[in-house]
Amino acid sequence: MNDNTSTPDVTESGPSRRIFYGWWILAVCSLLAIFGGAVTYRDTFFVVPMRDDLNLSSLSTGLVFASAAGTVAGLLVGWLADRFGSRPLVLFGGLAAGVGLVLSSPASSSWHFLLTFAVAFAGTTVGFSMITLLSMVNRWFSRRKPVAMATLMTMFSLGSAFVPLLVASAELGVGWRITSLFVGVFLCVLAALAWLVLRSRPEDVGLWPDGEAEPPSAPDFTVREALRTGAFWVLVLGGMVLNDATDSTVEDISPLLTAVMAVLAILLTFAMGVAAGKIPPRKILSVGLVVGALGHVALLLLDINVGTVAFCRRWSWRRVAVRSIG
Repeated sequence: MNDNTSTPDVTESGPSRRIFYGWWILAVCSLLAIFGGAVTYRDTFFVVPMRDDLNLSSLSTGLVFASAAGTVAGLLVGWLADRFGSRPLVLFGGLAAGVGLVLSSPASSSWHFLLTFAVAFAGTTVGFSMITLLSMVNRWFSRRKPVAMATLMTMFSLGSAFVPLLVASAELGVGWRITSLFVGVFLCVLAALAWLVLRSRPEDVGLWPDGEAEPPSAPDFTVREALRTGAFWVLVLGGMVLNDATDSTVEDISPLLTAVMAVLAILLTFAMGVAAGKIPPRKILSVGLVVGALGHVALLLLDINVGTVAFCRRWSWRRVAVRSIG
């Protein structure tokens, strides 16, 4: 698909000195990130009411998130964003998510629910995922990247903290079927409108990152070069172990803790992202990972109430440290 769609004059040159178009890209991606962050709690606020209404087993609903559609989408989204750009992913992923939710609203059987919600799950994984949106913003900014990334990650935290509560309120008022229908239509419209504004790369409209007059001189790694570095694998394996350990601990303690910690992370995410522009990211990441590990130790050794508070605060620092260098 041709992503080189024309757009109005968006340069910063000339008497009017127009706003750099990358800020509009960031604004739209931030809006999408709010709903992308909410996907984190789809099982609690969307699937549970569906499961109870349809008398489905935990195995049936669990298959939605272990389905090939979601798994393949998650594995391929990075490659797709690099190959085709994030703009088409937002459109097709958003439409798939919306259509899946619309079709799931009249579900009356486990297979109907499984197939339609799996499509919605795969769509959100592709269209509104952290990888898709970060990839786009990353291409539009270089010198101002820390602030742009911090803003986007803050929106993910904001969405994970508040959107699920709105969805839950709607389900209590009108039921999950009407809520699913409304959210599905909304996502389709949102994806179509975002398509009109978004551009995958500044080069598509004759610009360079940050609106500069020439391309940035910073070297860029290819995928093959990155895979050959030890630092890449340390980041991947370390993040995977700590994330899985933390998330599983949160779910075992209380689902409410996840929302509480998401709220704590909102301001910290932006502050740490801005700090990444002045402090070497490796130092921020190192401190965040150490603090996160201490949170687990506190939960294990201290009184349950004191340990839980310490765990929440340290989890938030660890999470925003990882995200701030994304």
